[in-house]
Amino acid sequence: MKLVDMKKSADELHIPSLLEMVFRDVLRIQLCSGFGIKFNATDALRCVNDYQGMLKVACAEEWQESRRKDEHSKEVIKPHNWTYTADYMRPLLGDSLKLKAVPTTDHINTEKLKDKE
Repeated sequence: MKLVDMKKSADELHIPSLLEMVFRDVLRIQLCSGFGIKFNATDALRCVNDYQGMLKVACAEEWQESRRKDEHSKEVIKPHNWTYTADYMRPLLGDSLKLKAVPTTDHINTEKLKDKE
């Protein structure tokens, strides 16, 4: 999005600031059978709950403690949900298609995910 559009969207969405980069286009993934999903960043950002409790990273208290003497480190300038957490449910395409869940023994290899390579 252009900067002007981002500022306008931030005002409309009541979010103090948007992510550094927001794409206006819609991502649509659809199979030949007609089933698919559609993702729209603006719609997802509409679902951000900016008034829910403020989140802190695990080391936030230690960081603040190390800067006790700095009066500005405790000042919250723009309080908002900086993680942009949302309960956005992407629209499904091909609503008339019936989905069937198939049990499986497959699993995600969590050890491979831990590999830093």
